[in-house]
Amino acid sequence: MLFADSTQSTACPEDGSSERGEGVRFHGARAGEASDTVQALEARRRVTSSLTTLLSYDYKAKRAVVGSAPARQPPAALPPLESYDVPGQYAYADSALAQHYGVLQMEAQEARARAWHGRSTVRTLAAGTKLRITQGPLAVGTELFTVVRVISVGVNNLPTPAGGAGRAVRAIAGTAGGSACAGRQCYASRPGAGDRPGHHERVRQRV
Repeated sequence: MLFADSTQSTACPEDGSSERGEGVRFHGARAGEASDTVQALEARRRVTSSLTTLLSYDYKAKRAVVGSAPARQPPAALPPLESYDVPGQYAYADSALAQHYGVLQMEAQEARARAWHGRSTVRTLAAGTKLRITQGPLAVGTELFTVVRVISVGVNNLPTPAGGAGRAVRAIAGTAGGSACAGRQCYASRPGAGDRPGHHERVRQRV
């Protein structure tokens, strides 16, 4: 997943569930829920440098090539902290190129410093998409998040006696495919259109 600026509307597509439902609700996970929801959302913050400086040496012109990029959101109530990097001789053709790479380094630091971690039942969630969360508990200024990693966990919440029924259904599948399909649907872990039979899925995502 590669993109330059996730704040742009064209950077990555919106998640299918989020787009169809005009967002995904921040709500509890219950068997009677008509749609997938987000149940947990927490902010994770890191202290970053307030200035990034890159220094190289042009041995042909016998001069230093320097580029600096300040943080767009410097840490409040903290002393200035500079990230100083010397990649070697003739690393940059001119100061403009050094400045460009300095901006990229600073943007990378700031992106990692402001992350969100959540938990949901959104089955369409995938890295490289945007998720719009509605009715959230935090005043974050925007409800649109870019998903960078998804960990899916499948949980079999059927009671123990249902295991024998499942084996019986699989035995039927060899002779009557249609009946087996109907049987599996009877053991869905929760009602609702689009649910996968006999399977309950929880999704934890970092956004």
